[in-house]
Amino acid sequence: MVSTIIGDSMEEFTGLFSLPGEGFVAQLRNDTTTMLFDRQGLQYLILSRKQLGLDVTAAEQALTQINSVRNNAENDFYNQLFD
Repeated sequence: MVSTIIGDSMEEFTGLFSLPGEGFVAQLRNDTTTMLFDRQGLQYLILSRKQLGLDVTAAEQALTQINSVRNNAENDFYNQLFD
């Protein structure tokens, strides 16, 4: 779990979920809010925050995890096709 401070609250990457029809989504939490982001949403969030000079550590960790799980799932799928 990665924590970053955004404004006055601590933000954490708290997990990945697989939602039917959506694929993988990442959960980011702070003291008052829980947010779910897909891969594209995380990319936008990271870009927006970097432009404002804000910390993106938790969002980058979430994106890394989504990319890793997604790549592993794709590799498993292709391996099954050719076995």
